[in-house]
Amino acid sequence: MIFEKIFNFLTFENSLIFAAPLLAMLYRVVKQFGVWDKLAGRDKALEGLNRLKSAAGYPVNFIYASNQQESRVFEALLKRIKKHSKESKIRDVLDDRFHPYLIATAGDPIEIKGVPSDWSQEAKFFYPDNQPVLVVFKIPKNSDENDSKNDKGDKACTLGELDTWLSQEKDQLDFCIGVILFGFASIVIRLLSLIST
Repeated sequence: MIFEKIFNFLTFENSLIFAAPLLAMLYRVVKQFGVWDKLAGRDKALEGLNRLKSAAGYPVNFIYASNQQESRVFEALLKRIKKHSKESKIRDVLDDRFHPYLIATAGDPIEIKGVPSDWSQEAKFFYPDNQPVLVVFKIPKNSDENDSKNDKGDKACTLGELDTWLSQEKDQLDFCIGVILFGFASIVIRLLSLIST
């Protein structure tokens, strides 16, 4: 009896009334579980940023293109660097279609004074926002291609810039998906409800 009443109530017109709030709920659930970040590769870029910020040192903040486990993290970071970096040396090399093999944090971390000496290196040191992020290329000059003396790299950005780019990307994703897609869907639902009455 109850199911029959529900079924009779859920006509096309009545179901359109619930479409907008259901879409809003669906959007929030999908956003909460990071589906948009996964689809855009932003989750891997955030993983890379967290590794670059880690004062644990090598191998944590050395992200290689050739390593199967971290190649997705590497490509996600490189994509953002290619899109946003204003460093002319790196821009020129990337524009010439050279592909780097390493992204790493450059320089030494800053020591946090007055903490227990038995803490881990990561807990006793930190990288500030203006710490450079290096992009490194392999430039073979002799027969030994594994000779790292031939590697060339330069600053692509800072940790702070990379963090800002990812925050801006999140805002753009929220705008595009939340406002444009959800707004468009709401307009279509409203038009359908007007047409069906």
